[in-house]
This record gives sequence, structure tokens and C-alpha cells, in this order.
Amino acid sequence: MFAFVVNDAIVEAPVALPRSARRVAPPNPGDWVMVLGSVEDQEACGYFVVTEFSPPVVTAAQRAEFTVEMVGGVPTQVWTVRAETPLEAERRVRDQNRIVLGELATLTTKMGELKEFLVDPDVVAAESQPNNTALSVSQQNRFNKAVARQLRREANAVLRLYRHVFSSTNPSLLDDISDV
Repeated sequence: MFAFVVNDAIVEAPVALPRSARRVAPPNPGDWVMVLGSVEDQEACGYFVVTEFSPPVVTAAQRAEFTVEMVGGVPTQVWTVRAETPLEAERRVRDQNRIVLGELATLTTKMGELKEFLVDPDVVAAESQPNNTALSVSQQNRFNKAVARQLRREANAVLRLYRHVFSSTNPSLLDDISDV
């Protein structure tokens, strides 16, 4: 990261290093430097490397922002921690809710696929071959349907819970979710 500095004052930061620039420092201020390949050329044209620091640790309800300031004659990254704004908090909660609802939708889809598998006549027929005589085909089919109904009830209970929790934060998140 670079800062454009003129007369020990930051004009702009952070900036990308250009391919060429005019000198701002002697000798020959105003002359073009076609390739800013060396640190000396970069600094003669006013482009200084910013001393960077890692961002501070913040909580979920805080934000860390940086500015570039002159500290001891050197452009330095300075971090500030602040509380998140109500809009940022709403976005954070909405993003978290979308992730949870996405996982819930995936779970619901998997439960639906499991239901289809459990009541698939080919699966029932394969499981009721002569070596698997514990349950008749009709008994296995009834069992599979009962398991599928229970899975569906559990999925709908979870959906109702999420609807109740999320309806107060952002009801629009629930538009795409329907009962299984």
C-alpha cells in the first residue's frame, strides 16, 4: 500500500503505485520518471510505502477501520475501533440469518430426498428379498412412510421455530421458505 505525500503531508492514501510519475522532490522537480522501479524514484515522486499493522481484535458488534497518517515522518496505517451502526448490525444479522436459512433449506431438501428414497418401491422390493424376511413389503412400506412423516414433522417444526425467531428481525428472509 502506498501514500502520495507532498511536503510531509498525505495528499491521498491508500493509492496504487503508478507506472510513471512526476518528481515532487529535488533534483529536478516536475521531471517525469518513466519507471518507478526503485524506492528512491518512488519517494522522489511522492509515493511512500505505508507502514502497515494488523487490525485489532473486534467483537461481532464492532468494526475496525484504518486511516493513513504521518507518524514520525512516515505514512502509517492507524486503526480505530468503533461500534457498528444500526444498518451494519441489521446487515450482519440478515447475512447470518440467510446462512442459517440456507442450511435449513439444504437440510429440508435432504430430508425430502430421504423420504423419496424410503418410499421408493425398488428399495422396498430389494429389501424384501427372500433373505430379508423380517418385514413383508407392505410392513416395510408402512414403516418407511411413518419415518418419512416423522422427518417431515420435525422439519416443519424447525421451520416454524425459524419463522418465529426471524420474523421480528427481517420477515422478507422467510419469503422463499415453505413447509416441507
